[in-house]
Amino acid sequence: MRDRGSSIWKTLGLGARLAAPVAALLIGPAAGAVSIDPFSIEEFIGGDAEVSFELEETVIEGEYTILLTATVIEGRGHLRGIYFDVADTFDASQLEVRVFDFDNSGSVINVASGANLRGGGPAVTFDLGVEVGSPGRNGGFDTIVLAITSESLDIDLSMFSEQLFGARLAAPSRKLRGEAPFIVPEPSTAGLVTLGLLGLAIAGRRPRV
Repeated sequence: MRDRGSSIWKTLGLGARLAAPVAALLIGPAAGAVSIDPFSIEEFIGGDAEVSFELEETVIEGEYTILLTATVIEGRGHLRGIYFDVADTFDASQLEVRVFDFDNSGSVINVASGANLRGGGPAVTFDLGVEVGSPGRNGGFDTIVLAITSESLDIDLSMFSEQLFGARLAAPSRKLRGEAPFIVPEPSTAGLVTLGLLGLAIAGRRPRV
């Protein structure tokens, strides 16, 4: 397992402090995960660019988790910052993002020097912003994986339904934003496991004839 994690780590070219958590995220998702088709957002400042997002519900080390994968699929530059909103029925301040530094204080438009989405008309802020990498040509990634969890909220993919997403590319600079598709809530992996255990418990209580 260690050799496989090392191979993934080298392929992505991530910084040393992220090797273990990223390898765990990419290797560890449980079977039976729920996901939606990838969607993309396009540039509004800088030039032709496109970033694809993929969302997946799964369980990692016994904890219900939403994986968010962002990938540069068109244009030059690497990911420098990721931004997104969540539905009003979810409190963004109760979300946790593993692997990277993040800001979930609400009305986020800047998470670090060179990782902002200012410009292009009136400011559009987001519920949450994640700093990815560092400035410079060798400071970012073409693909990143975020693990979103919460100790107090029952989260699922519907929290991102028709919500605004943004991305900042660096070297050269690009700013992108767009909207996630409508997402119909589906039974989560954790929910299906719970229902299965409940069914077994009820079956075990049936009187014998």
